[in-house]
Amino acid sequence: MKKKETSRIQSAEMKFLGSMLGKTRRDRIRNVEIRRTLDMTSMEQQMIERRLRWYVKRMDRERIPGKMYEMEMAGRRPKGRPRHRYRDTIKNDVHRKVGNWELGRKRGPREIQ
Repeated sequence: MKKKETSRIQSAEMKFLGSMLGKTRRDRIRNVEIRRTLDMTSMEQQMIERRLRWYVKRMDRERIPGKMYEMEMAGRRPKGRPRHRYRDTIKNDVHRKVGNWELGRKRGPREIQ
């Protein structure tokens, strides 16, 4: 997801959460305080956790989905900047959440979430 989309989702989320508390933007309460009061995590963090929960790379590499994920296509790539792929998104999520994929694999799926 792009930064612009993430920003829009976060602003809508904070508007909804603030209205649950009866607060508006004029009250100038920080997002962290609103989340702490409601004991909630951000939508972005929830999306990262859900992406990692069903991530194909956590599978055994001998299974067919794991092989398909690791497979590289033959041939030339199109001109221009490479597109942002699902694989790139997961890689960024893992580095943000765990830091090292192999360490996360040893910890197990429950600790990554």
